[in-house]
Amino acid sequence: MFVHETVISRTRRASQAAGIVSGAMLLGSLLPAWQGAGVQPQTGDQPTVVAAAARAETVAIITIRGVIDSITPKVFERRIELAERQGADAIVIELDTPGGEVGAVLEICNMLKGTSVPNTVAWINRDAYSGGAIIALACKEIVVNDPATLGDALVVQMDPIRGINELSEAERQKFLAPLLVEVVDSARRHGYDEKLVQGIVSLGVELWMIRNKENPRRVLFIDAAEYERIYEREPDRSATPMLVAAPPLIGQPTAPTPPPGDSPQENGAPTESDHTAFDPASPVLEPLTDTISSNLVVGSRRPTITPDNRDEWTEPVYYASGRGLVTMRAGLLLDSGLATAVIKTDAELMSYFGASAMDRLEPTLSEKAAMQLAFLTNPIIRALLLMVFLTTLMIELHAPGLGVPGAIAAAALIAFLAPSMLVGLASWWEVVAIISGIILLAVELLVLPGFGVFGIAGVLLLLGGIVFTFSQPSADPEQASRQLTNGIMATVLAFASSGVAIFFLSKHLGTLPFFNRLVLSRAVQDAGDSGDEMLAAMALPAETPIQPGSIGRTTTPLKPVGHAVFGDRVVDVRSDLGYVDAGVAVRVVSAVEFDRLIVEPIDEQSGTGEAPA
Repeated sequence: MFVHETVISRTRRASQAAGIVSGAMLLGSLLPAWQGAGVQPQTGDQPTVVAAAARAETVAIITIRGVIDSITPKVFERRIELAERQGADAIVIELDTPGGEVGAVLEICNMLKGTSVPNTVAWINRDAYSGGAIIALACKEIVVNDPATLGDALVVQMDPIRGINELSEAERQKFLAPLLVEVVDSARRHGYDEKLVQGIVSLGVELWMIRNKENPRRVLFIDAAEYERIYEREPDRSATPMLVAAPPLIGQPTAPTPPPGDSPQENGAPTESDHTAFDPASPVLEPLTDTISSNLVVGSRRPTITPDNRDEWTEPVYYASGRGLVTMRAGLLLDSGLATAVIKTDAELMSYFGASAMDRLEPTLSEKAAMQLAFLTNPIIRALLLMVFLTTLMIELHAPGLGVPGAIAAAALIAFLAPSMLVGLASWWEVVAIISGIILLAVELLVLPGFGVFGIAGVLLLLGGIVFTFSQPSADPEQASRQLTNGIMATVLAFASSGVAIFFLSKHLGTLPFFNRLVLSRAVQDAGDSGDEMLAAMALPAETPIQPGSIGRTTTPLKPVGHAVFGDRVVDVRSDLGYVDAGVAVRVVSAVEFDRLIVEPIDEQSGTGEAPA
């Protein structure tokens, strides 16, 4: 699915449009029953004929497998730079993906179109749905395995909580603009049919296929308006379309249709008759005409067919009804001119290029680790990690020395920050702010009485550092605003949830399995120092709880947490009235927070109850 994020676009307007796509592409959720012609792959027994444009001595293979997320472009960028440094003559992008985040996909497309390597080839082995299809079209050539599938890139909105949501027609058009710019640009650069490739992105694309009689491999796809203009009659819809699509999961087939396209032809410089204007194939797309036209920089070389020269082309064949997205198997990819050959193995690929050397550029161990941890960047998971961190942090700060809550808090913080740093969301200043906030809170709770400057500064640093880990520094203003909004929502949700969790634990910690082992308010013998007291407290069985009003004496300073002795029992206590020195008489006020006694200092002469030992 297409979901979002940083786009290094060829034009600023296209980049900003892609950046606001808080949505997702439904990649492969529709599996249409496309019925293509059988394909006979090349075999070792057949003579190898290498086209001049495809010949390459050294070939680098870069694999994109699985869901495309925000980490994928960073891993891809390193490998494409490596191929350039090694002097590769061709880069093969091996695709087996259901698609992914729209920003990540467009970023990869821009890298492919900007690389210094002379030839880029997409090898669909075996599926290139949605974002995978967009990446394949960004390559100068497409080859396929058999079976293989390309297509189905419907724009939808992905909500982390509610899942896939239907977009309004206005929203869909807005989100479609950068994708239409991308696929039209790819078609014009590499000789693909403009209308056919836009049918991969848009619903409502009704197409007829015609072939040049002198060169049957030259295929053109026309829409209903062109059909009427060329053949001066109503389009013939009596036959079953060649592409029999399943109905879309969401959305209506009235979605915009793509502009006129191009047919496969030799690459070359645009002629004087070329133009960059976007020609909408449906009135629904007319509002997007100016936006798309202004972002197209390559002119169209689509042949002009009129009633005078229509005899040069075969009779139109009904190809796509528009009720589903264009998705094609290997046979139809070859028949339509999108794909040029069937390649099943690395050996066949090497033979296809006539190459003497071929290298697979695999991700590094750290990149593989980042890819495995990518799921931790999901806003819902990050909010859960944040809740665990805050809850266990507060337990540790209120009962210093327990150890287990602190270890859990540290693990949750690492899981919260590490993946974000790997994908460029979190930077070092945010990590420093979070750690500084924790230190200041610890100083306020454990050293200084009350809640003052240190506590307020600690909370602000902690909150600010957490929220800004959700925002990518390189994002455009609209995208950064959306990311910050998500960060604020996740942080508020985590703080609220941790507050509820802390309140629940404060009431029931002593009765919960495992957690009751962490309670320090157990009977102990006076062991002389705080370390021995703590060990003894965890070792001895619990006795009758000390009741409010009981009087004891502090054995350690209360800052505001420490220990006090009541008779022969040393327990964990806290002063809510600030710092209390060791050896001071105290009276129990309550015992409600994590089974810790809340105490206050008293004048021994006026105190009541059991005299301190």
